[in-house]
Amino acid sequence: MRLELPDIKRCICCVPLRYGLVFWGYVRLFETIMSIYKNAVTIHTATEDEHTGFSFIASCIIVALEPIDLVIVILFIIGCHKKNMLLLKIYMYYNIGELIIQCLLLLAITGFFMYLYYVLHKYGAAAFHPHSISWSLLSSVATLTGIILLQGYVLLLVRSEIKKLNSNCQFRFVNNAADSNCVIQLEEGAENDVEKTKEGQEETKNGEEEVKSVTNDLYGRSGYMLGDVRN
Repeated sequence: MRLELPDIKRCICCVPLRYGLVFWGYVRLFETIMSIYKNAVTIHTATEDEHTGFSFIASCIIVALEPIDLVIVILFIIGCHKKNMLLLKIYMYYNIGELIIQCLLLLAITGFFMYLYYVLHKYGAAAFHPHSISWSLLSSVATLTGIILLQGYVLLLVRSEIKKLNSNCQFRFVNNAADSNCVIQLEEGAENDVEKTKEGQEETKNGEEEVKSVTNDLYGRSGYMLGDVRN
């Protein structure tokens, strides 16, 4: 079963589609730069304090991967300004990959949260407060769900813009006559009529040949008689 995705004409129902994508690109650019700066500060602080915990490892991974995101966002902004479908497609495919990873991460965190809540509830220690692990996991699930929904909406916007640009610069002509077939079915009576017609055509052809031979014979005799008269 094929799922038809909607074509969005405007961003947030009021802003022109391309301008909305340009604005989103600059927001993502600012967010990426701030993320790199924040995690770089975290790495620097952890290095000075000689505390290499989970946050330090996560910050190192983010700082290593964020430059790729930064380059993709810059290409996306250029693609929006220049109406370049190739750059927009690169951004779309990159974000599809990110969306898949985020969905898998959401499933993993949700599964771990449900397992942890079941274990804590079994021993009567299930409690939600701002400093508990369950609360942190639940907050992560809610945040990641919001990011996935926003990412999906942006992907729909980018897809609609690519489709719009593609329809504006391409024309398609379809020749349906090339694939058409003509089938003629003859009934039994019609087949007999066709055979009779063929026989009549053969008889007519034979008669024409006889008339032609007689005419040639007459012309030959006439020429012979004229030759005798001259002599």
